[in-house]
Amino acid sequence: MKRLFYIVIAALMVLAVASCKKDNDSVGEKCLLVIDGVECSDVVVAREDDISDNCYHFFIYFGEGASNYIEIFVYSDLHFGKKIDLTKGEGDVEKSWNVYGYKDNKYMFQTSGHPLAPYVMFKSGTLKITRESSDNFTILLKDGKVQDEGYGDGEEHTIELEYSGPVSKVIIL
Repeated sequence: MKRLFYIVIAALMVLAVASCKKDNDSVGEKCLLVIDGVECSDVVVAREDDISDNCYHFFIYFGEGASNYIEIFVYSDLHFGKKIDLTKGEGDVEKSWNVYGYKDNKYMFQTSGHPLAPYVMFKSGTLKITRESSDNFTILLKDGKVQDEGYGDGEEHTIELEYSGPVSKVIIL
């Protein structure tokens, strides 16, 4: 099943679901992803919606293939349009934000706002996701700094993400 997931994502990358490259001149689209001080290339942004629960999963792929990505889980009713402090947990144990980082299909870090989750919190950082229209979003992750020695690679990572533009839906089987 996991293999099928990566095949689907790779196919989407080839089709350029919502890609942003340095030479992209699309009106209204902005994309910048910097991880550990290095600006990432070939960034592709996609999402999976669970409308019944108002849950959105955003996938921000970078580099070649589908093995390097940032995965963000948020709930539209609780998180859209609000600045989330990634250093603090949330009171609602059923619906919390999550941010995961992968490099070569291995966790760099796993974070969660769930008060009972075993994951670390960011040392610093904020996240704000705004739905501009049905398929257009603004995603801002600012001043992100995280180190996960329990579930991640143990290294300190910095993340800056600024994306504004279309984010197409994918269906995860």
